[in-house]
Parts: sequence; C-alpha cells; structure tokens
Amino acid sequence: MKWKYLAIGDAWNPKDHFITTFKATDTFTVDGHRCTLIRNMTAASTDTSRLALGSGFITYEEAGVVYLLSPVTKKFTVLYDFNKKAGEGWSIYGMPQNLSRTDTVACPISVVVDSVQTVTINGINLKKMFVSNGSGSLSYAFQGVIIEGIGHTTRPFPWNSCISSTPCYHITDCISHYAGLRCIDSGAIGFYDFKTAPDCDWLPTGIKEEQTGGIYTLLPNPAQDHITMRIGSFSAKTGYRLQVSNLVGQTVHSSSLNSGETKISIAGWAPGLYFYTVYEDNRLTGTGKLIVQ
Repeated sequence: MKWKYLAIGDAWNPKDHFITTFKATDTFTVDGHRCTLIRNMTAASTDTSRLALGSGFITYEEAGVVYLLSPVTKKFTVLYDFNKKAGEGWSIYGMPQNLSRTDTVACPISVVVDSVQTVTINGINLKKMFVSNGSGSLSYAFQGVIIEGIGHTTRPFPWNSCISSTPCYHITDCISHYAGLRCIDSGAIGFYDFKTAPDCDWLPTGIKEEQTGGIYTLLPNPAQDHITMRIGSFSAKTGYRLQVSNLVGQTVHSSSLNSGETKISIAGWAPGLYFYTVYEDNRLTGTGKLIVQ
C-alpha cells in the first residue's frame, strides 16, 4: 500500500511544499504478530537530515485495531481502534518526543472519537471516524478523520509536542504542517484520489504569500483581535474555505468564506506564528503565515 500526503514545510520553512510518500514495503513477524513495515520514501527539499528518508514504522492489525511499534520502548501501542464508538477513545503510549527518553507515561497521546460514519470508496464500505485530542493530552495534530483500511487523512502518524525544547525528535519527521492525504494505492481498496488537488503530485508552486496579493489578502498582519480575508476575484459559484493551523499543525480555525471579504475574530488565540491555507472547491490554492500579537 502507498500513501501520498502534501506537506507544507515546517517551522523553519513554512512555504516549502512537497509530496511525502509512505509505502508498505515488507512483512515479517514480531512477537508473534504478522507485521508490515511502512517506510518514508521521500526526502524533504529543505533538510533531508530531519526527514529520516527510508525510516520505517512497524504496524499490524487485529480485530479492528491497528497497533504501532514504539520506536523508543519497542512495545506495541494502539494507533487506531475502529471498535470505538462516539464518546469513547484510546491512548497512544510510548511516543516521547525526545528519543533519549524511555518513559511511556509522561507523553501519552489521548484520542477521543467524536462521531462514526460510513464512507464508500471504490464500492467498499469503510468506517470513518472523526477524532479529536483528549482532555489533558500533550499532543497536537492528530485530530481529524481516520478511515478504516487507510488511516489518518491529515497526517501519517502522530506528532507529539511534549517537549518544546527539542521540537525535532518525534515519531515521524520534523514536518509540523501536513495539508492532507492526496491519494492511496491499496491492494485491498485499489487506487483512490481524494480530489483535493488536480492530481496526486500537484504542488501549489507560485502561490506563495508574496504572490497572492491579487487573489487572497489577510489583514491586518500582525493581528490582535480579528483578521479579514479578502478574495480578489470572488465567485459565488466557488466554495472557498480558510484553515488556520499553529506551529505544531493543530487546526485552530476552519470556516467557509462566503463573500469577497470575511471578518474573523481571533480573540483568545495565543500570540505566535500561524499558517493559513485557502481552498477553492476543496483544492488548495493559497498559503501564507499569520502573526498574532
């Protein structure tokens, strides 16, 4: 199986867009479980030393539960549990951000199921779970949608921000802002394009913040109490959506843009750097950064 995700740089290079490919390459037995090795097949154009090209993650599935081998404790932990109902959840253990740590208690990732639906992909009915971060969880960027047989539709694996002083030692890589799953190619499900871009490998090159003045304008920037998104060539026939995420990829705002000028309150937002993305009919067409004071 193969997954393709769009990544939008990291805290150091927020505008470097690239496609990250993960692929199931090998099967073998670990502790009596028939496991699959999932490798990162892509190197980031910004800093390949941080992306861990070819690094592998070992998983197996049993009775609707997907398990992941902790790279630190060398023990399996629950990654997805498709048996859970709305209001239930699970914890992902053994993912301390600093790889020199071996404890599994200090940095659990708490996941809560908000709702469960069914989605049909290539004629196959699959369970679709909407999840969020549990109360007290020190992790971000694992909320979103998880689909049975596919995985998370925003990012490939959890990103644990437990230790802010060492931001580049977490489970997968140092890409803090994924923009979603583009395509999958599975022996069981087949090829499927989520239609969030013209094709699986399309990159929004040339749509950088400095070049969107005639298309999208986010003001004021820096901002304190509110922001206003202006669309230079607004069309009532197009569905516009604005999404804002923080440095660790947590979505702090998502809303439709129903006019050429939309005012949004940012009261209560923590001061700092944020990334915004604009979608037209579910296709990413603009990105930029926002500073909140």
